Amino acid sequence: MESDKDIKTWDQRLKDQSVRHWENYVHLRIDLSTARIDEQFIIPGEFIYVENAYDDDTSIAKIKLQKNSNDALDLENGVEIYTVFTQFFVTNEALQDEWLDLVIGINFIYKKKIAADGGGAWPNPITTAVGVDLGLLPGAGGITQIGDAGAQSHGLVANDDLFVSGKLEVDGSVYFDGIFTGGTAIFTLFSSQEFRMSPSGTFNSRISWLSLHELVTIPVGQGAAGVVTAGNLAPANSTIIGCVCRVTQAPGGGATTLDIGRTNGGNLDEFIDGIATALGTTGTFAANHDAATTGPVLNAANDTLTLTTDANVTGTDMKVRIITFYRQETPPTG
Repeated sequence: MESDKDIKTWDQRLKDQSVRHWENYVHLRIDLSTARIDEQFIIPGEFIYVENAYDDDTSIAKIKLQKNSNDALDLENGVEIYTVFTQFFVTNEALQDEWLDLVIGINFIYKKKIAADGGGAWPNPITTAVGVDLGLLPGAGGITQIGDAGAQSHGLVANDDLFVSGKLEVDGSVYFDGIFTGGTAIFTLFSSQEFRMSPSGTFNSRISWLSLHELVTIPVGQGAAGVVTAGNLAPANSTIIGCVCRVTQAPGGGATTLDIGRTNGGNLDEFIDGIATALGTTGTFAANHDAATTGPVLNAANDTLTLTTDANVTGTDMKVRIITFYRQETPPTG
């Protein structure tokens, strides 16, 4: 079957276009500042492309092709329409200072290359109308792949499967409703970050790995009698599996060693026992615990931590950053 774009038809096509006084293409800006209802544009063509818009979210109109009794189609940035027409009708609300740039052609197709234009944090984003989801749906047997740094190796074969060949960062919450597999290691950052595991997602029962942190100041004239954290760094119903610290400001004098332990539930040096107070000194539960504490600590009730120095701080305040890592169990609700 021969295409009507075959070179043998060029002469006839060009002659027809000349006789009918058709332009090969027209560049048209529609000013959206003025409201219109089915405003007629007598421009023939077989292709309409919305090349640009004042605003991707708000610069939107409606278009009807050939007859104003036809159903209206959305006219917004990036829209492409292929059909034969001799006229079209545009409807839009009054949108102050907004506009749409159209390219209309016969025997002509024009698309701009999608490339970063250096404008803003999201140059050339893929957008949808307000309230409309963005869907990516490969054909049957195909998957969605982001990046080309590697190849998937876990049997991804369905168009619901996603493969990311590089790093994946999620700044919000992540929900794994199925099996989660970690290839090498799982890391959590301090603050309220949380990693949970639930048995089949039932009964609201789970085990969570969490962490808490606080920057504690030991003022001049204090330390030997202990300084208590403001927050409960040992939460109720938790197993404390780690406690780390760093001296971020050394004392001006006096104190030379530092202990850290639960205020009410254990030895005051159970996590950190006698580390130095010099700037940058660090301590870990694993390496610096007291002799009596040889494993994770089972903590029943909310508790603060107490920092104790061998002598009161003199000269200038001392500051210590503390982070506790703990596992928390939630019993079933039914």
